[in-house]
Amino acid sequence: MKSLKDYSIKTKIWVLLGTSLLLMAFQGGEAIYQLDAIGEEIYAVAHHDIVMTKLVTAIEVHQLEQAIRFERALYYGERAKAGFGGEESLPKNEKQFEELSHQVDAEFKEAEALAERIIGEAVHEIELLEFRKILRRLTEMDREHLRYEEKVLKIFEAINEGKIHDVIDEIEAVEQLEDQLNHELEVFLLDIEDFTETSLLRAEASEKRALRLIAITSAIILVFMILGGTYLVGLIVKPLGQAVTMLSEMTQGHLEYRVLTESQDEIGRMTAAMNKFSDYLQEDVVAALVRMAKGDLTSEISPQDEQDVIGNSLQSTLDALNSVMVGIQESARQVAAAAEEVAQSSQDLASGASEQASSIEEITASLKAIAKQIEDSEKQIVEAKSISKETHVNAQEGNHQMDKMVGAMQDINESSGMISKIIRVIDEIAFQTNLLALNASVEAARAGVAGKGFAVVAQEVRNLAGRSASAAQETTEMIERSVGNVEVGMQVANETDAFLQEILVRVNRVNEINQALSNSAGRQTRGLREISVGIEQISIVTQEAAGTSENNAQAGTELSEQAHILLQAVERFKIKPRLVGAPTRPLLSAN
Repeated sequence: MKSLKDYSIKTKIWVLLGTSLLLMAFQGGEAIYQLDAIGEEIYAVAHHDIVMTKLVTAIEVHQLEQAIRFERALYYGERAKAGFGGEESLPKNEKQFEELSHQVDAEFKEAEALAERIIGEAVHEIELLEFRKILRRLTEMDREHLRYEEKVLKIFEAINEGKIHDVIDEIEAVEQLEDQLNHELEVFLLDIEDFTETSLLRAEASEKRALRLIAITSAIILVFMILGGTYLVGLIVKPLGQAVTMLSEMTQGHLEYRVLTESQDEIGRMTAAMNKFSDYLQEDVVAALVRMAKGDLTSEISPQDEQDVIGNSLQSTLDALNSVMVGIQESARQVAAAAEEVAQSSQDLASGASEQASSIEEITASLKAIAKQIEDSEKQIVEAKSISKETHVNAQEGNHQMDKMVGAMQDINESSGMISKIIRVIDEIAFQTNLLALNASVEAARAGVAGKGFAVVAQEVRNLAGRSASAAQETTEMIERSVGNVEVGMQVANETDAFLQEILVRVNRVNEINQALSNSAGRQTRGLREISVGIEQISIVTQEAAGTSENNAQAGTELSEQAHILLQAVERFKIKPRLVGAPTRPLLSAN
């Protein structure tokens, strides 16, 4: 069975008002009943008791007037018998007595008829019994009054006959009967007055009862309305206050508060819906956001329906973040792999530059030895003939060494070309790295707060890519200058080879063309000095290229480390298995 709190608020209000109206109707009905009883009592007093009192009073008055007329008739009878006159007044008093007798008889009949009518209309048992008693007493007094009248009339006849002294005993009896009637009428009148007063007291008691009943029922109605209103207000205001508190807590992000109510009315259904909504936010939405903040993007939201904006939006956000993080992880892996390749290529370039520097040092040492030999030849030109064979051998050796130098110069030229290609590869890698960092910055911006750390890493990668590109540009310029110097050195080496060939051709004619050989030795000495200067410049450039290569190798290593840090940062996010390995959006490239 449903309790009152499970009914609707309208039903509760109607129950309170209906009960109050029923109590008020009961109060009004009972008040009307009591007032009706009071009205009947007052009506009885006004139309029964007072009328009866007037009739009995009139009977008593007329009875007294009869007694007076009787006494006067006796007085005038005695005067007439004594010869003092009064014969005229006697008949007059007798006549007035008879008239009063008729009047009293009529009043007795009227009083008896009134009593009979009151008995027929009586509602209360007390009134019925009282007026039956009154009727009996009226009937007895009426009979006594008739006897009284009969005796008086006989006395009047005796007086008229002059026999007043013969009826002395009858006169005394009449006087006693007269006193008795007067006494009975007085007592009867007092009884009627007592009954009237009792009726008035009953009416007053009924009035007090009615007022007391009205006061009690009014107090009951007031207490009921206060208690019912308080109960109804408690059923409405308390849950509403809890609902307001819950909404205030929710506006501050506190979802633990719940409204505790067991009613099934509108307020109960509203608070139940609020509790359900708060449970949905706490258990589904907030839980998913907390897991998202910890890097777990595998949450699944079950929207209430197609119009569930929160659930559908959060699920769409989770799906989008999963897709973005898959792309970022793949990009981070590619950046890490590319960084490792850049670091390895930079290390290879540094190793090749170091080997070139060693080769150039050897060439420089060889050129210095040749220059020293040419100087010795110039000093010992006088001994050229004696040592022509030795010179021929030395020339052949020089020719052989020159071939080596030419080959070394060609190797340097080829190595310089390879270095230029490697530098261009480094420049392209730096460009690709810059584009990848820019792409990562864009994706981090899309990720919002969760991608701030990744954005910082992407910016550092972009800065490293910029420095690598600048270093690659400077290295390219240096290599181009080195290639130019190498070309000059190769030209000088070719000229030296031609000179050595001439030496071999004319070694047999050393004696004859000693002066020419001395001049040629001088030119060779100057040429070797120029070659030495070019080789030194090549050595400087190569050393600078080796230093730049080492810097590039170090930058590539740092880029690889930062790429691994970036990869570790994005791999912290846990994504849905169904998206792992899924095709991602193509990364930005040089094209």
